[in-house]
Amino acid sequence: MDYIREFDIRLDREMYYAGETVMGHVLLDTVENFKLRGRSAKMDSRTHAAVGQAPVLAATRDLLLDRAFTNVPPSDRSSSARMILDRAYDLNPSRTKRLCVGLDATRKLSVQVYIENTKFRSGVLVPSDVFEKLVYDSAFNDRVAAYISSESPSIHVAKKEGMCEAKCINITEVGPAIRLFIDDKNYVILGASTWRLLQEMRPMIMSKVCELGRWCASDDFVRYFHYCLKNMASAAISSGYGHFANEHEAQFFVKSNLKSADSMSTAVQPWHDMVLELAFRHTDIFGRIVYSVVNDNVLDGVVVPE
Repeated sequence: MDYIREFDIRLDREMYYAGETVMGHVLLDTVENFKLRGRSAKMDSRTHAAVGQAPVLAATRDLLLDRAFTNVPPSDRSSSARMILDRAYDLNPSRTKRLCVGLDATRKLSVQVYIENTKFRSGVLVPSDVFEKLVYDSAFNDRVAAYISSESPSIHVAKKEGMCEAKCINITEVGPAIRLFIDDKNYVILGASTWRLLQEMRPMIMSKVCELGRWCASDDFVRYFHYCLKNMASAAISSGYGHFANEHEAQFFVKSNLKSADSMSTAVQPWHDMVLELAFRHTDIFGRIVYSVVNDNVLDGVVVPE
């Protein structure tokens, strides 16, 4: 649990509406209210253990994310640009091949893995379960190893999971390699040494995948995210936005009221960091979410027990 981001907020002390502050303060107040309700804002071993337990609000979480992200379309181009709480791993000394694990803000905060060629800005973005089945399947890896060790590889070695396929190829003056691809725009080619390093890094990578999965699936995240969105709607209404004219107006409202991240003290809970990073790094997406909450009443029918 070594990747808890610290976020800072400079609160605009003049932004008060009917005795209530706007966006940034709403987020912080949510943490304070969670403290008052018995949820500690300090990370400890008991917190980590609780986050790892099976959530009781799984169905509610799925409904909440479906509703909140209804106006956030996924990109058709593989990228890590829309991730939050992401961690990058270099796959070769020259750092031209890199793997990134994170929660994709355009895919309802699902855990995604992005493998890219940083030099050519190309790569493949796949769900973590697809990545694991595609890259860490033992039977497939045995076939890949046989292909790589062959002096004149000619056998067909390929495996497909979901929309992504891994295929062994032989490149002139380079030798055996593995091509991961979804289509002509979304692909990456890994040399034999890079593939071997990827195998050696399995414990580290899958540990991060599981960590993010536990955080996003925790009941505290469901409660916190739902509570934040309700407070966002209240702040918008208090600011005179009973209805946004369009998504751009909602995004402008969010940008006008979220302050820079440079003066808040310490990180608290992972679910708190998730919401803050979503709001600060991807304000346009957060604006779409706020638009849906205010204009489309997407929280109606989403019941989150205390």
